Amino acid sequence: MFIEGLQVQGYTVIAPFTANISPSSIDLGKPLPGVFMEYFQPVQISMYPLYQRDYQVYIMVVVYQFVQPGTIAQA
Repeated sequence: MFIEGLQVQGYTVIAPFTANISPSSIDLGKPLPGVFMEYFQPVQISMYPLYQRDYQVYIMVVVYQFVQPGTIAQA
């Protein structure tokens, strides 16, 4: 659910342990294929910044709704 929530917002999710850092190059890893859970659809997706240093940390809240296949959730 978390991966689908990020992908719905337009973020690319990198597969774990596929990144490689060497003295001469940085390989950012391989993106995961799109995730679509047929019986659950995101209804509310919120990201709240927690703190920012050299990088930014967010708290992500995703609310899902169980739906019947072939229907579209109405918020």
